[in-house]
Order: sequence, then C-alpha cells, then structure tokens
Amino acid sequence: MLYKIMNKIYKVKFVTSRGDFIVEIDPSLSPLGADRFLELVKDRFFNDTPIYRIVPAFLMQFGISLDDSKKHWHNKTIIDDSNVNVKVSKYSLCFAGCGPDTRTTNLFIAFRTLNWLGNSPWETPFGKVIEGTEVVDEFQASSHQLDQVQLKNNSEEYIKDNNLHNIDKIISVSII
Repeated sequence: MLYKIMNKIYKVKFVTSRGDFIVEIDPSLSPLGADRFLELVKDRFFNDTPIYRIVPAFLMQFGISLDDSKKHWHNKTIIDDSNVNVKVSKYSLCFAGCGPDTRTTNLFIAFRTLNWLGNSPWETPFGKVIEGTEVVDEFQASSHQLDQVQLKNNSEEYIKDNNLHNIDKIISVSII
C-alpha cells in the first residue's frame, strides 16, 4: 500500500471536458479501494480517459485508459475491503465491481443516493465530490454507454469508427 495513513483525508482534483471538481478521499471507508485509486492517480492512469457510461439520475462511469502503457492496470484486481454497508450516497466515488474481488480500474460517481449499493465489499464508497457538484450534475445532460471491451482492446480504432472524439472525458486527475 502506498497510502497507508488511514486517518489522513486526501483531496483529488478532476479536470474534465465539462469543468473541474474535487473529491475527498477517506481511506478509512475502503482502505484497499482508496489506496488503489490514489496509486492510479499517481500513475496518471485517468488522464485523457473517456467517461464511457452516463446514465442520468444513476451514475457516470470511467476508468478505461486509452494509453497502452497504462492498460496493464485493467487486469490487476484488488481484494475486497471488509468495511461493508457504507451506503452509496449522492456524489459518492466507488469502484464498479461485478462480484467478489473484481475491482480493477472502473469507477463511478453516483448522481443520487443508491440505497441498494454499498452492501457488498466490492462497491464500498471511498470518496465523495465536495466541490464542483454542479459540474458533476452537468454530465447528466448526456446519456451513453460505450462498449467497454472494444474501448479496452481497440481504443483508437473504436473511437474513430464510432466518431467518439467529442465524448466527455477526464483530462487529468491529481492529488492536491
């Protein structure tokens, strides 16, 4: 673990195609999840990545790097945190898992409280948008879901063939 200080709160700035927002990261909620996220931020994994899924009144999802030098992270899973039953509230940042020990790089920010999420250890929130919530809300103006497998495996070709050059994206993410 790179970020072992459990009682330290981190602030992370997202610069996006719609504006900037700041997320507060609380490792005590999901130590392994927070650590992986901060490790990815340090590696600049999220820079120039598409927001590949937007479902209004539900969530926005991201975490597929188009940079070949970062793609090794896509298959590097982390074990689940034991701190379950942390509810997913509006503006929570969570890993998007699909079962035990499946978290890799895919994350989501909730557009509203999602009471049915947070009961499983692979979906425990570890952060929350604390500034720029109006920017996060702007993403709800669009709705799309890109093919994650195509995006991971044939990034540039998939984007070109589907005319996705203007898709919402994360420009950079940094610890402040």
